[in-house]
Amino acid sequence: MQSRDWTILERQGAREIWQRQIEAQDGTTVTQYRGEEFTEIDGERRKVDETRHFDKQTEAMAWLNGQTG
Repeated sequence: MQSRDWTILERQGAREIWQRQIEAQDGTTVTQYRGEEFTEIDGERRKVDETRHFDKQTEAMAWLNGQTG
């Protein structure tokens, strides 16, 4: 599954982690991570407004697993 240049890394319950790779100005490749959370209202899955951004995959996975708020 992709959203523009983002690819889903993992999904757990109501949370998803997405990643993308971009080229930095110095020519190195940087991986970015974002977390999205969903809620279900009247049987319809809806995205929570806040999107979380993470510098490291370990931070993103901790959030996904509920180890951080």
